[in-house]
Amino acid sequence: MAYGSVKVDQIITSTQTVTVDNFLNGSAGSVTNTMLAGSIANSKLANSNISVGGLTFNLGDTDATPAFNLSDATDYPTSSLSGTITNAQLAGSIANSKLTNSSVSLGGVTVNLGATDATPAFNLSDATNYPTSSLSGTITNAQLGGSIANDKLANSTMSVGGLTLTLGATDATPAFNLSDATDYPTSSLSGTITNAQLAGSIANSKLANDSVSFGGVSVDLGASDATPAFDLSDATNYPTSSLSGTITNAQLAGSIANSKLANSSISLGGLTLSLGATDATPAFNLSDATNYPTSSLSGTITNAQLAGSIAASKLAGSIGDSKLSTISTAGKVSGAAITSGTIAGSTAVSTSGSISTSGLVKGGTLAVGLSAVSSNVDLDVTGAYAGNKVTMSGTSVNCSTGNYFCHTASSNTTYSFSNVPASGRAYSFTLEVYHTGGSLSWPSAVKWPDDSAPSVSTGKTHLFVFVTDDGGSRWRGVSSIDYAN
Repeated sequence: MAYGSVKVDQIITSTQTVTVDNFLNGSAGSVTNTMLAGSIANSKLANSNISVGGLTFNLGDTDATPAFNLSDATDYPTSSLSGTITNAQLAGSIANSKLTNSSVSLGGVTVNLGATDATPAFNLSDATNYPTSSLSGTITNAQLGGSIANDKLANSTMSVGGLTLTLGATDATPAFNLSDATDYPTSSLSGTITNAQLAGSIANSKLANDSVSFGGVSVDLGASDATPAFDLSDATNYPTSSLSGTITNAQLAGSIANSKLANSSISLGGLTLSLGATDATPAFNLSDATNYPTSSLSGTITNAQLAGSIAASKLAGSIGDSKLSTISTAGKVSGAAITSGTIAGSTAVSTSGSISTSGLVKGGTLAVGLSAVSSNVDLDVTGAYAGNKVTMSGTSVNCSTGNYFCHTASSNTTYSFSNVPASGRAYSFTLEVYHTGGSLSWPSAVKWPDDSAPSVSTGKTHLFVFVTDDGGSRWRGVSSIDYAN
């Protein structure tokens, strides 16, 4: 016998079609992922927790701050047996013993899920809409008096799964109660299966994903790894208080900021320098230092830096002139140090006493008896002394270069005087002029006898002497002229 189809509404929330033929013939498929709704309680699982690193988590539990913070970890399985179960996760066979209801009864015939009754003896006294094409035998004329109205039937409705439908009526989405139904093909299910609909324990083999993986360590549900070798190369916020062992130099990447160090500076000789800082010229206090090589010294040692007397045995050879500056302390240079040989150089030799020498006194200025208080010392020279002759290329007499100047005047010439000693010091010079042509003119500060400049002849040599004691504000000049060449 064949039967038509009955459209069955969703078990939980969605709409699905139930074909009676398939419903009764025992064919069964599987439950898809989308058919499972709600959460599967831990009590429904054979293994409902995992142990990682000595810490046990029940599925669904939360620990916001576990001993390791893997907030940036990757490849953590999203499946935790909450959400939905895919068809592949229930790929094995679920035994009838695992089901609350494992048989269906229709028309007085009971068939277990998986069993077969090729010719079920249904009691169809209440059935309607049985296709006549499926009838066997014959219907007499008396049985068919035209169209049989519902009111002609003892029963003109049918009730299936708590739903009553009048013959001829239509319910495109019947809300059947299939709580006792069995062998409904899972391929026809829509919506999801709640936790209450799952009975017994689901073995790992029934799950598409039955393990979790952290940092390269994989653990099956229900398994335990007390000392997992996690790869934490991308992990962050791991508390340093939880570290064990030591960190090698190779494990330190990049620069460690000074603020991360208990001690980030060094102090030597009164100088503190932070790590990474630079002091190209550190002012060390080396008062207690020893064995510093003298060959590494630079600069000079002042008198104040010398304690006590330096014995002659401490001096290696002679100290070169370039190493000596001015010696101004009284009594430090005396005797044979200055009574023989030559005193030379470009600096002044100042004294309020006597300077005696049988050699030459040359170089810069020799100032005798010119202290700030008085000038009362004589300069006695035994023997000759000589000054330099300055040959002029121009017409300016540079008083700082000597006291005797020579010039050839071949055209009109106006002389000037420069670098005159300061007022209060007497200075004089002689100007020898070989006069070949033109006139000679003098600075307005020069005063001549009778306030009249001498008249000179060309082709002659003339001598002019000038004296000043006020820095050149006034010069007194005298002449001796017209010498034959």
